[in-house]
Amino acid sequence: MLKQVDYLFHFTKTTEALKKIFQHGFKPSYANEKLADRNIKVPMVSFSNILIRDVGEKEVIYYGGYAICMAREWAIKNRINPVVYTYNDGLLYNALNTFIDNSTFLAFLNDLKEKIKEISDCKCGPISKMMKLTNTSAESVAMLDYLSMHYNEELIQIVSKHSKTFHDTNLAIITLTKPYKVTTAEGKEFIAYNDREWRKLYPDLSFLVEESEDYKKWDKEAKPHFHKDPYLLEFAIQDVKAVLVDKETDIADLVEEINKQYGKKLIDDLLSKKHLHIGTKEMLEKENF
Repeated sequence: MLKQVDYLFHFTKTTEALKKIFQHGFKPSYANEKLADRNIKVPMVSFSNILIRDVGEKEVIYYGGYAICMAREWAIKNRINPVVYTYNDGLLYNALNTFIDNSTFLAFLNDLKEKIKEISDCKCGPISKMMKLTNTSAESVAMLDYLSMHYNEELIQIVSKHSKTFHDTNLAIITLTKPYKVTTAEGKEFIAYNDREWRKLYPDLSFLVEESEDYKKWDKEAKPHFHKDPYLLEFAIQDVKAVLVDKETDIADLVEEINKQYGKKLIDDLLSKKHLHIGTKEMLEKENF
């Protein structure tokens, strides 16, 4: 029978970061992505659906020597979804380009109605001559030009509502898509497809485009970006299947921490029955993670 990869790992670089997850839950942050020729930020908590044998500085992926391992069933219950991978000029890549160009601007058309009315009243010509419309399709520009020369508030509201529904419904397609190959901040090429990434997303937190003020704001903020409900991704200790530590000397320190959080009796019971495993990469490999 083929081996199934039934677990998701969330990696950290320090034992202190690991302890904070046990204390507060997973905290989402805006992650930098490049998609459809745009730099964007997507709010998420990220997991990797891999075997522990593939983790390491000289292995398939490496995001730090510490991790919490959760069951895939827990992820599904918490509406965590697998990522879809694409590449430049691929079918999905081009479809996303078309979707963003045709929906993003029009989705917020109602917010611009005063500006459109002002241009229409002054008979200054089409809006595209008065302001720069970036990342907007020719079809959307044509609609905006028409409305700026033939102002109709009811039509603006209808178009805006329809476009926003279309935009919001398909938002998950954007936030769950990733290039299969990326370049790191250090300029190194990395095959992101190796992650088999799953993401916890937040539909009420839209992705941010590079030109926006919010993008610039969050670019300066230290991670994690969200610290309170409703954005905390919480879990019970029984949901944790394994904890990866960098070295054996980390184990006692971590056990002491989770004993404080959940009680020594419960942790001893979970460890003795092998419902919870805490160990180094080599130790977890022996337990078939």
